[in-house]
Amino acid sequence: MGELATIVKARRVELGLSQIELGEKLGLSDGRSYLSRIEAGRLIPSRKRLDALERALDLSIGELQVAALSDERSREGSREGTV
Repeated sequence: MGELATIVKARRVELGLSQIELGEKLGLSDGRSYLSRIEAGRLIPSRKRLDALERALDLSIGELQVAALSDERSREGSREGTV
């Protein structure tokens, strides 16, 4: 699990929100599925969605952006190592 996934899941649980409830706060019809992919580290959302997640989870501005960038760099590094 990446840094982004860890932060999103930990904060959601800390706030006592289900994936469905957080999805509703974000205005998503498929919130559970969408958040499940983020929390499993299979999806890095767009910058616009990361901003919305930061607001919904009451996180510092840019916190999820930094985590997403770190995860993207880790993925790129692991791809470079494969032949």
